[in-house]
Amino acid sequence: MENRNPPEESAIIDSIVSLLGKLPVERIQPALARIHRQLGDTQGAPVADPSIHQLHCWGRISTRSCMALDYYGIQNFDLGHHQHVHLSHVASMTPRELAKVANLGALCCHEIIGILADYGWRLRDAHDLPAIMTRNTGNVRQWLAEEQAKRQASDDRNHALLREKADEGLTWEALADRHGLSAAPLRARLAAFERNMQYREANPLPATIGESARADARNGA
Repeated sequence: MENRNPPEESAIIDSIVSLLGKLPVERIQPALARIHRQLGDTQGAPVADPSIHQLHCWGRISTRSCMALDYYGIQNFDLGHHQHVHLSHVASMTPRELAKVANLGALCCHEIIGILADYGWRLRDAHDLPAIMTRNTGNVRQWLAEEQAKRQASDDRNHALLREKADEGLTWEALADRHGLSAAPLRARLAAFERNMQYREANPLPATIGESARADARNGA
């Protein structure tokens, strides 16, 4: 394909590509996002495209948002077998389309818009918000903080129970009796938690724009 860029522009682009090529692959998108910010483009380029499933496994979005978007994705996105909805899929939607996703509701819509922004994405026609997204917005931050705290507290409890069982050599029945729980549901819950921890280890969550900026500041970049 013919290069339509002016020669001087092509030379600058080639130089940038050459310099970016010296970075580790996982640092290229954050570097591009930083360039956008320094040039005054507050939206910048997306820094990563994690799946909704991955974000949920890492406790970044609620189960309700994850299930609603995964079900919507099966019906509306061209996903292969065992593929998940990614942020790039969600960013192809308008706010009005997002608001019509079954079982989401206004708070989950704001949660999704927030996680999109964390990674440099936004919905199409992002400023055309339906009424459901403009009512009671003062409750959004409180709800999001509470949901995040609940997910962290659940992780902490499960970690503590597994440590207690391992350190003291308890059976599932003894552990359950100590905490007034039934052994079978407790065992199933902690087995699911361990699988989720294994998934996290195998699928690290990419850094958000804010996390990358803080890392750059710590490193004096």
